[in-house]
Amino acid sequence: MQRDDERYPIPVHTTAEANLPEVAAHPQAAEYFQNSQEKYSLPGTTPSPYKDANASPFTPAVAEGGGADLAPGLEVVTKPERKTVCGLRRRTFWALVAVALVLIIVGAVVGGVLGSRKATSPNSDTPAPSSTASPLDPSTPLPASRRSVAAGSSVGDDATAATLQILYQDLATTHVLYRLMWDDKIKAEKVASLRIPPNQGTPLAATSMRSSSSAGVVVDLFYLSTDNSTMLPMICQATLECSKGAGACSTTYNEVIAKEAISTTIQKGVSADSALAAVLMEDTAEFRVFFQGGGGAVWCLVGHGRPDAGSWTLMPLEAPAVTRSALSASAKRKTGEIDLLFVSKLSSKLREVLYTDKIGPGKSPGKDIDGTPGSVWDVGARHAACYLPGTDTWYAFFVGPSGGEIIGYSKKAGADNWGQGFGNKKWGLSEGALSTLCWGDQIRLVYMRSGRLSMAASDNGTWADPQDF
Repeated sequence: MQRDDERYPIPVHTTAEANLPEVAAHPQAAEYFQNSQEKYSLPGTTPSPYKDANASPFTPAVAEGGGADLAPGLEVVTKPERKTVCGLRRRTFWALVAVALVLIIVGAVVGGVLGSRKATSPNSDTPAPSSTASPLDPSTPLPASRRSVAAGSSVGDDATAATLQILYQDLATTHVLYRLMWDDKIKAEKVASLRIPPNQGTPLAATSMRSSSSAGVVVDLFYLSTDNSTMLPMICQATLECSKGAGACSTTYNEVIAKEAISTTIQKGVSADSALAAVLMEDTAEFRVFFQGGGGAVWCLVGHGRPDAGSWTLMPLEAPAVTRSALSASAKRKTGEIDLLFVSKLSSKLREVLYTDKIGPGKSPGKDIDGTPGSVWDVGARHAACYLPGTDTWYAFFVGPSGGEIIGYSKKAGADNWGQGFGNKKWGLSEGALSTLCWGDQIRLVYMRSGRLSMAASDNGTWADPQDF
């Protein structure tokens, strides 16, 4: 049975605010807002580091006409400000760091394995340190350590006496100076008359033979000059004819040699840092001139007879030399053997290429001289070589980097290995320049010390005190 007030409700007068919709607090409201906040950014909170183009802004429910305040029992749940590193979530940032570290470690391991394989490969062309010599300034005097010395003797393998010619460059100018020695008496210093000016600090190489028209000698000097049109180095030859007993020589020939052959065969031409070495195979002007190309390879110029500018041919050597390596060559004329020395690009040690002239160097890479003391070796050290017919022995000398001490090596012809290095306190110290001559059982070392020309002599294995000139 219904009561009257239920059957007939009595109207109640209320205010307008009472007719507003009532917002009831739901027990899971807070959880709902918290879950929603992980997908959307609420007004006033820190934006998510990424944006979703399809996302819709979320607006919390408010009472109609009631402004931005929530109904009683509800409150906006604000998530604490997210911590980032470099604009990325910390978890994302550290994940990327971990991946990068793994890649670095893997790369280091792979690189080490490949590097070790290359280093142990017999064909590995490991870059070797080069000489630390700096480019020369033509406006300043030439440093004594950069001066070259060349020497020639007019005797053959079986001669017991010699006429010596010593050539070197002036420190204050680019002039090439020379001194002649007849019957063990040295003449005054003279200036070579050269139509083509030498470069400052040019390497020098020389050969000597008896004159066919007189009792004098003929000296052939090889040096570098720069082509004014291309600014590239050129190899020049000067022939000096010296009458017996004279103190001066006449220049009868001075030309650039093998210019066309070099420019068309060697891509980079002659290296500006090239050294020079020369030997005379017979007293008929059979020249062999060695130099370094711009790419590092060593080449041999072959000249038959008294050549003109275009009569030279080129022969390559397979073994590369380190940049600015000194070159030295000696010849055993009876067998036609040539022994070439240079600093190897492969090992940074003094290397020998011994070959027969008629066959040529071929593809022989040569071999390092055994016993080379690495503690005193320097890739820029000057060295010189000669063959001593009286004992059938090859000799090589080089200037060490520690104060200019001179160190020698020797080996019997036909032997595989060179002996241990030897020295002699009588030699003193060289300023860098070095040349050597051998004939009969005589050896001469020519070098500069204390600004003066010096020569040490060995007679049948006994070294005398050096002479200063």
